[in-house]
Amino acid sequence: MSLKFEDLIKNREKVFGPKVGSIVKGVITEKTSRKKQDCFLVDVGFKSEGVILASDFDTLPKCGDEVDVQVVSYNPDGSLVLSYSGAKREMYLQKLREEMENEKSIEIEISAVVPGGCKVILPGGILAFLPTDKTDLEVGQKLEVYISRIFSSGNIHVSFQKTSKLVIKVGDIVDCIVKNFNDFFVFVEIIGSDLEGIIHCHDISWKRVSCPSGLLTIDQVVKAKVLSVDCNRAVLGIKQTLKNNWVEYIKKLNVNDNVKVKIIEIRSYGLLVEISPNVEGLVHTSEISWGTLNDSLENVFSIGQMIDVLIQNIDMSKNRISLSIKALLPNPFEIFLSKYKEGDIIEGKIVGKSVTYAFVEVVPGVDGILYFEELGWNVEESRTKFSALVVGAKIPVKVIRVRAEEGRIMLSIKQIEEDPFNVAVNEMKLGNHYACSVSHYLDDFIAVRLNDFPKCNAFIKKNDLSRDKYFSPSLFPAGRSLSAKLIRVNREKRSVYLSVKALENDEVRKSMEEYTTVGRSNMSDFIKE
Repeated sequence: MSLKFEDLIKNREKVFGPKVGSIVKGVITEKTSRKKQDCFLVDVGFKSEGVILASDFDTLPKCGDEVDVQVVSYNPDGSLVLSYSGAKREMYLQKLREEMENEKSIEIEISAVVPGGCKVILPGGILAFLPTDKTDLEVGQKLEVYISRIFSSGNIHVSFQKTSKLVIKVGDIVDCIVKNFNDFFVFVEIIGSDLEGIIHCHDISWKRVSCPSGLLTIDQVVKAKVLSVDCNRAVLGIKQTLKNNWVEYIKKLNVNDNVKVKIIEIRSYGLLVEISPNVEGLVHTSEISWGTLNDSLENVFSIGQMIDVLIQNIDMSKNRISLSIKALLPNPFEIFLSKYKEGDIIEGKIVGKSVTYAFVEVVPGVDGILYFEELGWNVEESRTKFSALVVGAKIPVKVIRVRAEEGRIMLSIKQIEEDPFNVAVNEMKLGNHYACSVSHYLDDFIAVRLNDFPKCNAFIKKNDLSRDKYFSPSLFPAGRSLSAKLIRVNREKRSVYLSVKALENDEVRKSMEEYTTVGRSNMSDFIKE
């Protein structure tokens, strides 16, 4: 006879077995061994018996004993994996939940003092955490506390206060006593409540606060607004009880206004300045100078110094105002454009150097960029000149490109002189023979240096080194002098190609022509005789 759906739900555990995590009663039926571990078989009223490791018991049970167990999982064969200690812990947690609801205190012992509180041992031997900023607690000390929260993960928090004394709500203004603080938070006690409070340093004042110690002292009484409440702790804000002078003052200012401000902090990313009491702004490093800052801000500015700035942006939603010093100064890039143009040769000073380029100051406050490949007409020449560049040295450079919209200037040293390749190609002629020396080897070529045109890139293919196909390239070591015939010019790659084999063929052809001419002359003399 088929079961009705309602009956199936009621008898779920008998049909499908108990749920994982549930607590059930069972009877010890047998002591056995599995996988070389002692264990007990437990009858929980399911079609298959459950298994508990002997090590899971505090005291070993006897056959027939009734025990509470927790269902951990199911084995592939359908048998249950059970836990006695898990059931014991879950039942104890349930007892703690009842004590938390009834606001009953319990005695705990401190097992370790850690940042933010203490690890404690509850009466059942279970570990818990006591969040506190008290500094007079010691390991082994016993305290009366209340259960404040039991997490779904099983972690437990305890507190010195009862959880039911939450008499405040979000939006309330409360009096607090400062108990402790660090670089980021202030810990307070709320007067008239057992609730602990925490104030982030950003919520202390409408001004920027780097550390609470500069504004607050221990045991100081302050007013604060409740921003949120979670369990036994409230998040508070002091500045929310104060008038926001920032909004009132900023209404009087406009973008592009010139204002005088006082430097109150010097940071790595810029200057923090005071525009008026409780109104601050930032001058970012990129807005201090048109050029590269070659010195630290501390050596250029000082705390308390008054400076003129231009308001660039006002963000009312974030209480932020962006300021600029360089916007009040003449734009040196415009000065450069009025004096120089592309193609001009000028003197610049090296102000910075990286792996592949150097920064050259062309006028005060304006840097151009000189790339590695713009130092010489070949890699060897560029490498030699780049290694010789020294920061602070003055060098002649040619302006080859100006990107006014980006404020970028491209410079060159090699283009000050005429391209040696063009000079060589204009004077050289295909078919002529030229003296050269071996420079270095490449995969299929050897690079050679032409005696008459040393800056021109010249190459000889390895199979053009000799008429003898069995020759060895080792016969042409670096530095060896030789002559070769110009056979090709590649303007795109700015290179010329020569051939020793072609020169040898020319010499053989010339010798044969001379031999033929001499032979004909001798034959003619013989006939005349």
